[in-house]
Amino acid sequence: MSGPRPRRRWASALTRLALLALLAATGGVAGYLFFRPATVTVAEVTQRDLGPAIQGVGTVEAKVTVQIGSKITGRLDAVLVDQGDPITAGQVLVRLDDAQQRGEVTRKEAAVRAAEAAIAEAEASVRRAQSTLADLVAGARPAELAQWQARVTSARATRVLAERELRRTRSSSPRS
Repeated sequence: MSGPRPRRRWASALTRLALLALLAATGGVAGYLFFRPATVTVAEVTQRDLGPAIQGVGTVEAKVTVQIGSKITGRLDAVLVDQGDPITAGQVLVRLDDAQQRGEVTRKEAAVRAAEAAIAEAEASVRRAQSTLADLVAGARPAELAQWQARVTSARATRVLAERELRRTRSSSPRS
């Protein structure tokens, strides 16, 4: 039992020593890279003229600004210019999505067609009423009057026959 213990101690000590050496080497490389002197480039001094340069911090604003807007509301479909582009009067700057307006136009066209159909139907009804009025004003035609008179005559003849049949159903003695 005492044999394996010294080997474990040596292995543990060697592992610690290797880690300590690795740590020292890493620290040495990092120290060299961090603390090394900066490289300097040496140039010969010359004399020359320098142009004036002005530097400043601020914002640039346009001389003229214009607010634009649309007469109708809608979803923006495309922007046709970029900031800073020159523009002219009447130039299209943006395009709105026109799907809603196209649908509204289609609905209004359908309403116009329905109103036109209603007008045509009303005109036809007026023509029929005028024709009926003309017939009423003209009175009954002679052919129609003859036809009605024939119907009345036929009805009277049928009534006479029915009365005869009724009398036959009552039997009475031939002599009184």
